[in-house]
Amino acid sequence: MNQNELNRTLEIIRRIEHDGKNPPKSVIEIPELEKYYLGFEDIMERINDKVLELSIPNFKLFGVHDFIVPKAEKKISQIILFLPYLVAILISIYGISIGNYWFLTTFAVAFLAPILSSILTGIIPNLILVGLCGYFFYSDKLTLGFVCLTALISTICTSYLKRHRQNSLINIAKSNEEIFAFLFHNRTITIHDKGIDGMLYSK
Repeated sequence: MNQNELNRTLEIIRRIEHDGKNPPKSVIEIPELEKYYLGFEDIMERINDKVLELSIPNFKLFGVHDFIVPKAEKKISQIILFLPYLVAILISIYGISIGNYWFLTTFAVAFLAPILSSILTGIIPNLILVGLCGYFFYSDKLTLGFVCLTALISTICTSYLKRHRQNSLINIAKSNEEIFAFLFHNRTITIHDKGIDGMLYSK
């Protein structure tokens, strides 16, 4: 994030009210943090020492992300988000060319798979999809094979997108105290403090 992008982001967050209040500009303005830490530098040192861990819930990754991160990061997110639909388009074109219109169902799969992947988390669903892809393609059941392939690509992209957005937001928060204070104050970032064995979040 360059200085112009940082200034633009700070201008945006300074205009956003949360619970009828302007966002804090410093860690020491947040009671939940002020009583445990000396300041922003103290928090960063504890993160580097792995005493603190930052986390962001999945449902917070999409709203705040769009006006916090720089344009380059947004483009990466958009590419990842569009990739499953591009795969569905290519498969559908192939299906139409061979007269198999069932391949058009890959569009519905590309849309539904990210929703299901938020429920069926972990590597096991992906391993099952890999197995099904291999079985259906080996059995020459192309429609089911391409449906499973689209679902697999969609779930992988969704998982990667979540990690990418989370890492982008956390890295930006660690680079600027005012952005960190804003993200903690509006309950985007939570802190796991291993020293007190508890979660800290804005109330």
